[in-house]
Amino acid sequence: MVLLKWHKSRVQNLTEQIKQKPNDEAIKQQLEKAKRTELETEIQEYSVQVKDQPTNYELRFRLAKALMQVNRYDEAISHLQVSVGDPRHKIPSFTLMGQAFSKKKEFELAVEQFKNALQLQGTNRDAQYKDIMYALAIAYEAANKTQDAI
Repeated sequence: MVLLKWHKSRVQNLTEQIKQKPNDEAIKQQLEKAKRTELETEIQEYSVQVKDQPTNYELRFRLAKALMQVNRYDEAISHLQVSVGDPRHKIPSFTLMGQAFSKKKEFELAVEQFKNALQLQGTNRDAQYKDIMYALAIAYEAANKTQDAI
């Protein structure tokens, strides 16, 4: 965790530098490299923690989010299938699973996950609901079910 905190701090420092010098290409390149390294470190650290604590839903959810950022969708899905067991992460886990299946072009499975998230959302029509509805409509359209998307 110490290494991850160091990488996060480095990214934060470089982000501040970019605000001061927005046209500095060297800082921009350093920032991009630092973000990649931070993400790789995050995946490594969460992977170790998940091995030590396989029933920790929070760690699995965090690992899945990191894996999504590097297009490792199958691995992310396997962790999200576990993290849905935590009521705090149920809706976001179904939503991320839907996004992962969409990225894999498995639109029927994506639709199913988005519907699960909406069902749990209930009558709450907040921004999260709108985001899920939009993702569902896109998945329907990609699955050639335009009528369902409307």
